[in-house]
Amino acid sequence: MWRARADHGGHRRGRAVNFPPPIKTFPLISQWLSFAPDGAVNVFSERVELGQQISIVLTQIAADELDVTVDAIRLTPGHTDLCPAEGPTVGSLSVTFGGQSIRLVASAACALMLNHAAELLQTTVEGLSVHEGEIVKDGLETRLSYANLCKDVNLDVPAIEYAAPKAASERILIGSFVPRVDLAARLTDGLWLHDMTLDGMWHGRVI
Repeated sequence: MWRARADHGGHRRGRAVNFPPPIKTFPLISQWLSFAPDGAVNVFSERVELGQQISIVLTQIAADELDVTVDAIRLTPGHTDLCPAEGPTVGSLSVTFGGQSIRLVASAACALMLNHAAELLQTTVEGLSVHEGEIVKDGLETRLSYANLCKDVNLDVPAIEYAAPKAASERILIGSFVPRVDLAARLTDGLWLHDMTLDGMWHGRVI
């Protein structure tokens, strides 16, 4: 999982980037993603898991753009206080809009991290890569990482200014098999969105 960021605007290697509606409504990187000091990456999406494996797909998309392992992604789905209000989980919009939004935001976050690392190392971004969250310069360790840079990098900036997603040929995780850790629970009960029970919860019926 290696790659050097080519540029830092809305283009990568001459390719135009289309921004889906959720990014236009929630433009800040921080509204979608944050880095944790323990090396994890928090990703927020209003798309919810209905058994269609969208949680795995969104995790793979984020991990691919950030060059981290799938296990490093902590996905928070459908939390109305934390997640951008993208709209309902219907049709194929979870990937078309939700997945593309996360891809663009993750690529922008990576670019910001590499920009800051380049300043600290007094080098250019072109010489830097990321391997499992660690910043690498010309193939050598730098002791810099998402985990130890996150406190100094401001993500309250528009993703559109930094988004530069990978080309399809550069992606490693998308399309690969990732075991479903939720499957055993889904074969019983209690893990579906429909099973959620909240204090004071009321149910309505159309008459």
